[in-house]
Amino acid sequence: DLFVVPAACDAKKKLAQSLRTSKPTVTLSLPAEKDSPIGRRMWLGEIEQLAATVEDLTTTKITPQTLRAAIDLTNRRQRVFREFLDLRKNPSSAITGTDAFTITSASFTDDIARWTDELESAIRTAKPGGDGHSRSRVMLTGAPIIYPNFDIIETIESMGAIIVADEMCSGTQRLYDPVLPREYTRSEMIRAIAERSLLPTTCPCFTDGRDRINRIMEIAEEFSVQGVVYHNLRICPLFDAETSGVKAALEGAGIPMIEIATDYSAREIGQLRVRLEAFLEMLGADQRLETRDQRPKDKAAPA
Repeated sequence: DLFVVPAACDAKKKLAQSLRTSKPTVTLSLPAEKDSPIGRRMWLGEIEQLAATVEDLTTTKITPQTLRAAIDLTNRRQRVFREFLDLRKNPSSAITGTDAFTITSASFTDDIARWTDELESAIRTAKPGGDGHSRSRVMLTGAPIIYPNFDIIETIESMGAIIVADEMCSGTQRLYDPVLPREYTRSEMIRAIAERSLLPTTCPCFTDGRDRINRIMEIAEEFSVQGVVYHNLRICPLFDAETSGVKAALEGAGIPMIEIATDYSAREIGQLRVRLEAFLEMLGADQRLETRDQRPKDKAAPA
């Protein structure tokens, strides 16, 4: 009944223009600087207008009570998702990157309460027993990977590595941060929703990309990442523009990175496989060398 398009780039602006010919469409304009007072006020105005549009569409008033219930529900989902992330940090975890991205992708369309209940149940019954301790630990970042376009994920893990973390708007970033109102008035809760959807976002559409690099480095440390795969989407030059800065930061921390570019086409995986295989072989060699160097040295025989 309604399309809502956050216009993070020119392609999405044109998308909104095309959609508008078939359905009512709201275009949300993002500020260039999300941390500036002007940028925050601008984005709050966009969210307030969206709320009014939703009220008109549904002929239902957004009350403080219904808004608080919605915030409580999404915050519960966020807490359960962070528990899931903690499981992925365990070297003996059986959770693969394919598992994680499938679960996260389901959150886009599933009922929020049902999705949260199912994930919570899975966490309670999860048992260690994976072989993550013997596989190279890889992180994904860059342009989003959306179900069912999991060819990159499946290719990496079919070669013996495991994707233990990501920094993507289609992955961890989507569910990581809570909504934090200072009080439960309607205006304050809408302000908190606006801030939650803007300030933690690390999309390269903003002029300052330092928070994205900082977040990548934090995740790499928390999840003991050994290598990073940086995904560029050919229709999205924003991530491409930040590739060199991310690579320099990672290499400064001794973490190698490989850049790959796709257009979600399955035919490209054959070409990418050779490059990914060489990268993962290098990570495996580094891991074996590190393990050897950490072995206790034999004590000298007594004279």
